[in-house]
Amino acid sequence: MAGAEETLGQWSHVRVAFVGSPAYDELPGGFERVSPEGEADVYHVRHDRLGSVRDLHTRYPTAAIVVDLTGISVSELDRSTLVLAREADVVVVASSREAATLEQRDQRLAGRVSLMPASIDLERFAPDAELAVTRRVHYSRFKRYHRLAPPTVLFAGAYVPDGGLALALDAVYLLRDDLEDIRFTSIPLGRIDRRHLDQCERRALILGHRGIVEWSAPTEDELPFWFATASVVLVAGDEAARPAVLAAAAARPVLALDAVAAETVEVGRAPVDDPQALAAAIRGLLGPAGTAAGEEDRRQLVARQTSMGPGLAQLWTSAAFGAGALSNSTLRAVRADATSAPSSSTVIQPR
Repeated sequence: MAGAEETLGQWSHVRVAFVGSPAYDELPGGFERVSPEGEADVYHVRHDRLGSVRDLHTRYPTAAIVVDLTGISVSELDRSTLVLAREADVVVVASSREAATLEQRDQRLAGRVSLMPASIDLERFAPDAELAVTRRVHYSRFKRYHRLAPPTVLFAGAYVPDGGLALALDAVYLLRDDLEDIRFTSIPLGRIDRRHLDQCERRALILGHRGIVEWSAPTEDELPFWFATASVVLVAGDEAARPAVLAAAAARPVLALDAVAAETVEVGRAPVDDPQALAAAIRGLLGPAGTAAGEEDRRQLVARQTSMGPGLAQLWTSAAFGAGALSNSTLRAVRADATSAPSSSTVIQPR
């Protein structure tokens, strides 16, 4: 890192272009935000704009490419997406578990993976009261269309057997004995087993209009609404990281339904095979304790994103000037060799 810092000191600034909506409002000192349509030293490419990577390399062969996968689960990537990721100088993921999974799926990415907490647009993903003001018309229409009102339990994750969706439904059935107005919503974030989806949807019909099982992932425009209307958010498995962060942005408390999710997001956990324990845990978060927990999660998220400057500076500097003795041209030569794993790249850990 010392070599990268010395190189940065020789420049007045590093030009960073975001391809895809940036979640970083302010850049650290020494870095300048420029248009992705122009020339930059670093192109920070969001996961849903990976198709632009090859074009960027063709147009700006000396620029560095950072592919940001912190907004999705690595398990969601198909082979064509992995091929595009190989074009990057640095691939950013949100956790060590995601990094290990990515390198297992494609060994040619080994050594080019950097860890960086997912950054969220905190104006778009906001608590209920804020969205009621900033997006009043669309948010009100969304709640009326789905007939949403508290208390609502949201499951956000993969629709697979033993993935948590069936357990969440069991817990809500138990809660309905005392809470007649309780609602259940679920949105798929990750893998979808269609047979399991059909089974759970039929079970949700017992709840009438108070049970909603979405067939496909929500649009980016409506995604914040699902979290803001929830009273408690349930997450499970490898896909837990992103919904947990979105719940924190909405100031909603989170419960993990399995050991993998509990380890990934470091939140409270209910026993996997015990619907009664889960129902009790949910009930405990429907009152002031849940409100306080959700608000504290959002405060911590805001503080974490405010302090991300040094990590971003290290990430972009290492991408632009190479890690240690590596230059951009060296990295490109390694990346272009599709027959061997790039063992000379360095994992960059944000401070």
